[in-house]
Amino acid sequence: MKLKNPFKPSKWGSSAKNNDGDAPATANKEQQGDEHSVFSASTSNTASLSASNKSGRSHEKKKKGSSGKKSKSSKTKPPPSIPQEVEEFKTANEKVVADFLAVINGQGSVEEMKSFFKSGDVRVKLEDVPSITSDIWIAAAAQCIKSFPNFRFQYESIKENRSGLVLVEELQASGTHTGEPYTFAHFPPIPTSNKHIVNDPERLWLRVKDGKIVDIECVSLGDYTGPPGFYMQLGGKMDMPPPSED
Repeated sequence: MKLKNPFKPSKWGSSAKNNDGDAPATANKEQQGDEHSVFSASTSNTASLSASNKSGRSHEKKKKGSSGKKSKSSKTKPPPSIPQEVEEFKTANEKVVADFLAVINGQGSVEEMKSFFKSGDVRVKLEDVPSITSDIWIAAAAQCIKSFPNFRFQYESIKENRSGLVLVEELQASGTHTGEPYTFAHFPPIPTSNKHIVNDPERLWLRVKDGKIVDIECVSLGDYTGPPGFYMQLGGKMDMPPPSED
């Protein structure tokens, strides 16, 4: 049985990024006056969690244009980390997002991470699956920090594309499994392995209002992203159904 994991984004269709870098379907939604789902994107694709399904994803991995070059992945050198004291942010909203990522990279507490959100039920959209809340997303990040004490996000750029909408480009998670056994959701823990893991890149859109994050959307650019990316690269199998609610 293949489990559709709420943390693992399946691939977007070709509309994943338009030419100006806006979030999928954002413009259309705003024209329709839908203020509650500014990041929603329609797609008919539902990808399997199996890493063997890579062949059907070549279109999404290609860079914009006809060169056929693939996006950065965990099989290539990760993007350089951008030192917080060097990077210049042009807007206050860009600074909010940069500070949020810096707290995670500094192995901050759950309460520190929560302080960046308007509430604990801020929507986090992970492609083709029901949205989760920011509290669930933060709990998953906290578990990564416990299992990977040097867990960090690297990124290529942070840019506010339009008022309140901030894009983090080529975001990659990495860490060395020297801490607690790693698990997430209902999957069995994997004993400490000392393996260094680098996930594939993602794009992260964050809506910021009055200094607080009010919406997030993640778009994966590879096969190994989010907590499942770490779990599978450690050798974990994601074929266990969730426990019965009976």
